[in-house]
Parts: sequence; structure tokens; C-alpha cells
Amino acid sequence: MRRAVAATVVCLVIAAACARQEVRPEATVVALPDISRAAPDVQAQLRERHAAMTRAVGQPSPPAERAAAYGDMGKLFVATEFYEAAERCFASARQLAPGDMRWPYYLAQVARLANDPAKAAGLFEQALALQPDHVPSLVWLAEMRLAQSRLRRLIYSPPAKTSGPLPRGRGPDFA
Repeated sequence: MRRAVAATVVCLVIAAACARQEVRPEATVVALPDISRAAPDVQAQLRERHAAMTRAVGQPSPPAERAAAYGDMGKLFVATEFYEAAERCFASARQLAPGDMRWPYYLAQVARLANDPAKAAGLFEQALALQPDHVPSLVWLAEMRLAQSRLRRLIYSPPAKTSGPLPRGRGPDFA
């Protein structure tokens, strides 16, 4: 009986110690891409904002605040067409705040801009799973499904048959 009580007390102490430890989700450090092709003013803004993001995510702040820092940097990378860096920022934000629908939505936008409708559609669906009434996600998901359908028809449809040579300077009528 004494051993059972002692074992229970030890288990409770260990459980209490584990409960007090703050689990701090970590995200990968997003390096500044090669920004040499950007205008000097844009380069300065990217360097300044990247340094601010690095400081913000290094602070012992709530995960949502660190996710927002990654998200802000990701939006600037999208605006300056550094899509790979933007994707890494949004992925880090999503890792820190997986319940925030902004991160799969922004990841979907990056996939859309990279002309990957299948990936974008899956990410829009993930955003909608978090917030089913998000109208922009619904609209973009429909757009991506339509793009996928057009692409499949283009790839798998046999070429149109013509009844003979086309008149010079005219293509087939698609109307």
C-alpha cells in the first residue's frame, strides 16, 4: 500500500513538472534570398524587415506573435516576387499557429502564383477546413479546380480534326 501511494505521488510530481514546462513550437529560420535584382530602396526595405522579423521570432513571445512576424515578411516577399522565400515564411508561420487559416490561404496564393493549381487547391481546402465561410478561399478554390479541369482537357483531349488544310493566315475556329 505504501509503495502504491509513493508511486502515485511520484507520478503526480512528474506530471506537474511536465505540465509547467512551456512547449514552444519552433519554426525554421528563413534566410534572406538573393535580393540583388531588386531596386536599392526595395533591398533596403527587405533587409530592414528581415532583421525585424529575425528579432521578433527570436523573442520568447507567444507563437501567434512570432507567426505574425513570419507572415508579415512573407507578404513582403510575395509583393517583391520572392515566392520561394514567401513560402518558407508562411510555412514557418503555419507551424507556429496551425489553427490560423491565414497561413494555408497565403501558401495557396503562393502556389497559385507559381502556377500549381493542384497544390493551391489543396491548400485552399485546408484554409476552408479552418474557416468554412471564407469567401476568397471558396472563390479561389473554384478557380483552381477550373484551371485543373482545363489543363486535364488540354493534356488528354485528342487534337481537333480538320477537313483539310486551313486557309493561309487562319487558325481553327474555336467558337
